[in-house]
Amino acid sequence: MNKKILIVMIGLMLSSISSLAGVLVEPFLGYHSGTTEYKLLDSFGGASGSGTSTGGYYGLGLGYKFPFKLLIGLDYAMGALDTKSGAAGVKIKWNQTDTFLTLAYQIDPKGHIGIGYGTVNITDDSDPKTKYTGTALKTFLGYEFKNHIAINVEYILYTLSEFTVEGFPAIKLADSYSKFNYNASVISFSFPFEFGK
Repeated sequence: MNKKILIVMIGLMLSSISSLAGVLVEPFLGYHSGTTEYKLLDSFGGASGSGTSTGGYYGLGLGYKFPFKLLIGLDYAMGALDTKSGAAGVKIKWNQTDTFLTLAYQIDPKGHIGIGYGTVNITDDSDPKTKYTGTALKTFLGYEFKNHIAINVEYILYTLSEFTVEGFPAIKLADSYSKFNYNASVISFSFPFEFGK
């Protein structure tokens, strides 16, 4: 399903490219470094802990640049993340997808700063698998230091709202955890192309 979304985004862009003056297309490839902090409710033992998630992060951004230096866009990203949690450093792999609606301001011809809001979906490789869903808020800064090559930094706050263990109904995190914080920093290289420029 995730690959289908990416293919549809590319297809929509290619099918109408002749009328896309001002449209930006920006594939990107980077590194995602996240941290988690959690505490179970007292009724579940009250245990607390922390963890990390690191790995590759890649995807595609589509946007539109207005004449008055504002840019709106849609970012779709996928991450293959190695996670460690608890005192024993339990290792689990996360397959994560993030989708953001973004708004940015062009601070000079090569740089922009902005915010984004969207959704996050995570599926781990445990047996049975567990899926987490929620929302995400990010701030970002990008600079095109060479023609069609940009460097970007992002800070993302995730709010996970529920999880589903394979074969069981969804459970709200608030029904099991008194705290579950997840945030991440991302650094990436992207390859922006503006049509009709």
